[in-house]
Amino acid sequence: MNDLQTLSGPWSGFWIQAQMRGYMKLRLQFIGNQLLGGGSDCAGWFEISGKLEPETGQVRFAKRYPGYIVQYAGRWDGQLIAGLWTMRHPVNHPYPHFVEEKGEFEMWPESDDEESIGDILQEDREAALTN
Repeated sequence: MNDLQTLSGPWSGFWIQAQMRGYMKLRLQFIGNQLLGGGSDCAGWFEISGKLEPETGQVRFAKRYPGYIVQYAGRWDGQLIAGLWTMRHPVNHPYPHFVEEKGEFEMWPESDDEESIGDILQEDREAALTN
């Protein structure tokens, strides 16, 4: 099993919201039990900060976009981090309250010998432009 604390660098992943899969590119840094980094997806640029528990594999972090935050909680299994994300939206009609959305996510370190999601997405964009 890979030690998560040695896997700082480029990561890829996806989240699922309302049966739609959104891909993300990340650059993560593991310092002790802290997780720091950032990245981008179809919703825009974000920063990441969180914590990991090396003994249990639990990973918790917040993805901060301009204007809102998405909370992530997952577990490292030696190859990827998988779990659930949660986001709360303020709603003012018909009365002020919050609506909570949840979904699944997975993310993994990119290796030099496999094509990254960023490369795949770029190929898809180029193919769409030429067709």
